[in-house]
Amino acid sequence: MRQNVHKYTNYRGIVSNTVPGRCYSIQELLSRVMRGQPLPMVPPQYEETKELSESEIDAQIDAFERHPMYDKDFDIIDAKNGIEMINEHEKQFEAQKKKKTTTKTKKS
Repeated sequence: MRQNVHKYTNYRGIVSNTVPGRCYSIQELLSRVMRGQPLPMVPPQYEETKELSESEIDAQIDAFERHPMYDKDFDIIDAKNGIEMINEHEKQFEAQKKKKTTTKTKKS
């Protein structure tokens, strides 16, 4: 049976030949900062020419949600909001439950 051997490679001190307009690794960007070199700029075709209005943003979100591969159950923000709502409801329920038990013991 063959065993996987993982090797560690240290890329410190390596200057890579990068091509403008391509993706850069975090390592490459950090090494450029450490060397005092400028960071690569976003190509003009990826820069937005104007700010989007609220209605345009909402239209883009709606179009994204209508996509057949979109699954609302896997939306991280909605899941986080749902968890917060459940936790808040549980806190309110526990508070009401404690109130009821304390009023029953006071009546006795």
